[in-house]
Amino acid sequence: MGKLKEKLIEMEAMMMEKLDKQYRPFQPATRLDDVQVLGAAVKPVDSLLDGREWVPSTQTDVTRTWRKFGWRPIAEIEAEKALKGET
Repeated sequence: MGKLKEKLIEMEAMMMEKLDKQYRPFQPATRLDDVQVLGAAVKPVDSLLDGREWVPSTQTDVTRTWRKFGWRPIAEIEAEKALKGET
């Protein structure tokens, strides 16, 4: 490999590492040190469930989740405005 190509590969690796550190919470594991190899299965070291409660999809309360993040049903907002006399 030529010196220029080696330098470009090195620069790309440095840029990708910087981006990886900057955006790590939003990216899946991409490097071998971010995963554990267990036989034929590969498992990320950091699980998305760490520190969170697991709720099966059949038991998910969508309205509760919306409210948790500040959303409310339109009917509720309109009823509140009607009680206050706003239109």
